[in-house]
This record gives sequence, structure tokens and C-alpha cells, in this order.
Amino acid sequence: MPLTSGSLQRERPFSLPAGAKQISFDPYPEKRRGRCRQKAWPAHRQAPLKIIVVIVVAFGPEIQKYIKNEGHKLCPRPGQCGHCQTVGRMVGHGSYWRKPKDLTRAWWMRVKRWRCQACRRTTSSLPGFLLPWRHYLVWVIQAVLVRRLEAGGSWAEVVAGCSDRQPGVAPLPAPRTMQRWLKAFSGRAPAWLLAVLGELARQESGSRWLEPRGPTTAGAAQSLLLVSLDLLAWAKNRWSELAGYGVSDRLAFLSHWGNSRRLGRLV
Repeated sequence: MPLTSGSLQRERPFSLPAGAKQISFDPYPEKRRGRCRQKAWPAHRQAPLKIIVVIVVAFGPEIQKYIKNEGHKLCPRPGQCGHCQTVGRMVGHGSYWRKPKDLTRAWWMRVKRWRCQACRRTTSSLPGFLLPWRHYLVWVIQAVLVRRLEAGGSWAEVVAGCSDRQPGVAPLPAPRTMQRWLKAFSGRAPAWLLAVLGELARQESGSRWLEPRGPTTAGAAQSLLLVSLDLLAWAKNRWSELAGYGVSDRLAFLSHWGNSRRLGRLV
């Protein structure tokens, strides 16, 4: 019987064995005294790890077509759960709203959601032109990263070339938003770069990136953008569905490739 507040009240009180001593333990002593603002987990417990799994669905780069054709109703049913890997137990679980943006406007669109009958966790079918946890379209984010990391442009040049500047109106996206993208990408680039190089070592041993050059942490973000082209070239030779992907799609492909391997967030 599942434990609820009512069932706990009806249970008999717990009695200690003979000779045992009861020890009082306060897991949050600092919080009781008002000295800790963040939740502190006891030593014998670990903070819960929230893993979000998304399934990428290729609807093309145009969000207008997705909205017009109600793309969330056209998503194919996943064959297995991304959490517990159970096959054939995914059922529809409605949809939720997203409000993606580009340089000029924002749209309202729905994202299909699925639920596993085995583990009861949910999975979303995310269109390929979106990244998890980001409101702007992927090509906007990629343009900022490429202009800053590969072209070596200053922030003034990045803002001028990657935002919509109208007289009397703040540019979209805001400069601080662009800086957050770069900070997030640069912070996760070293781990992602090792994962990509490991994949190329297993699948494409002749890649130029496998030569002993020892990429440093400082150049990991720029190296990750460049090596993503090699990863995309290898994937296009293996999966015909990626035939239409080009240089402008490498960030979307890289993010979704890493998501399928549980690498977590990229930007």
C-alpha cells in the first residue's frame, strides 16, 4: 500500500529494539539558524538529478510551415522510451506551448509530448529548429557563436551583425543574451569536444582532428564548432535523412546528437 499522510497516521508508532539508543539528527542545522539560503542535502542522500529527454523531429528549417501544418500532430510515435529504453510503451501525453523567437518576432507553437507507460516519464518531440531550454531559433544562436568564435568579431560587431536594430528599440536578441549563450557553450565545450573526438575515433579514424594536437580548454569552444563539421560529414554518409543538412545546420545537429547520448545541455 502506498504511504500517504493518512496511512502514516494510522500506522502503529515505531518501537526501537531492546538496548538500542535513539539519536536525534538535524540534516539542516545551518538552515534552522537562518544561515543557509540554499537547500543543503544530508551526507547520506544525494540531490535529485533531473534528466530531460527530447526527440528531434525534422520538419525543415521553417517554423511557419510547422505552425501552419500543426506539426505537433504529425510527430511519429517513438519506438522506445528514452529514459528506461522500454519498447512499445509510449503513448500520447498532450502537448505544451513554446514561444520561439528570431530577430524580428516571436511565434506561439505546440510541442508534442509522450509518456512511457512503464516508467511514467515524459518525452517531448522537439522540432529541429529549436534547442532545449532556449527561446531563440537555433540559426540565431549559431550565427552569434560563429561570428564571435570563428570570425573573432568584437561584441559590437556581433551585435551589429546578429541582431535586429531599429531606431529607439532595443536590439533583439539583447547583447547580454548573446553573452549568456557564449558562456554556456564555452563552459560545456571541453566535455563535448572529448565526446565528439571519441565518436570520430570509433567511426572515422582518418579525421584530421585525431592527430595529436592536444586542444586546450581555451580553444575548446572554437574547436567544437569546427569539429562538428567532420561529425556532420560522417553522419551524412551514414544516414540519408541528413542529406539536406549543411554548414548552417551544424549546431542543431551537434546539439541533438549529444542529446541522444545523454551529454546534457550544449547552449
